[in-house]
Amino acid sequence: MEPIVERAKREDLAGIARIHVDCWREIYTFLPDSVHKARNLTFRYEQWEEVVVQDRPNELLLAVRLEDELVGFAHANDAGDPDIPTARALFNAAYFKPEVRKLSVGVYVMDAMVNFAIERDLWPACLWAFEKNPGRGRNSAAGWREVIHRDRVIDNIAIPEVGYLSPDTPAELYGRMNRRLAAAHAPRALDAPSLSPSGAETDASTRQNERLPELSK
Repeated sequence: MEPIVERAKREDLAGIARIHVDCWREIYTFLPDSVHKARNLTFRYEQWEEVVVQDRPNELLLAVRLEDELVGFAHANDAGDPDIPTARALFNAAYFKPEVRKLSVGVYVMDAMVNFAIERDLWPACLWAFEKNPGRGRNSAAGWREVIHRDRVIDNIAIPEVGYLSPDTPAELYGRMNRRLAAAHAPRALDAPSLSPSGAETDASTRQNERLPELSK
């Protein structure tokens, strides 16, 4: 079943905060309890409320539904990350309830985030994953390139994380996304969006020659 992926509203915030907190506690068991306490329901609600209220043009908070039930959320914005200087967009978060993770929901969410970035001339994109995240291998399998390791500091605790950069054009991502949908017998394939003439497609060769941060902690 194809999910409904749409811009989040204020009435989605409580559910989004709950999913965020629950997923962190379930997946990131390697984090100290103090970090989980610091990233509690109040913190997450206020974090995402600020996004909805500000309604910035280069920022997107998505609510994901199956049969009218909120089952996940995602967030993207303009990157501004000096550690991956070639990236124009940051795919900051995507979390789903455990029972829907094998239903290819993430493919449709990625499609929404990629289209958001392309429409705003924010390509290529980057994303980050904690180094000990047991599922981070899926990023490379999906076509993202591992480019840097660093520490993220939360509540005065340094947590190693890994940065990934998207391909120069979305076509590689969509080839893999559509293979996953075909394996799930989805009724349709997704079309990869085209880059604008002023976007990343025209300066791909320039970026290929640009020095990325070395892959080191």
